[in-house]
Amino acid sequence: MRANLPVVFEAGEPICMIVPRRRGELEAFEPQVRDLDEEPEVASAYRQWAKSRAKFNRDLKNPESEAVKRGWQKDYVQGSTPDGIRAKEHQTKLRLKGFAEES
Repeated sequence: MRANLPVVFEAGEPICMIVPRRRGELEAFEPQVRDLDEEPEVASAYRQWAKSRAKFNRDLKNPESEAVKRGWQKDYVQGSTPDGIRAKEHQTKLRLKGFAEES
């Protein structure tokens, strides 16, 4: 999108995502900036992911590569690490209730 240019949405195309949060919930977070190496397991997992991501991006330059065939790394979306371990709490689908119709 660019300033002062029209934006067109096709019929049925989603235009937003509503993410409800309880009042005060986000304000309750207490974020911190810490050195990654304070958590060796997290640091190791990050470095493994970064190495895998860099290789995937390099491989995209080769039209015959597996990376080109895959199109994109789905590890994050699938909740798994580069070595295939899936997070127990990862959720890929929501089963939300629809909006109630006015009667």
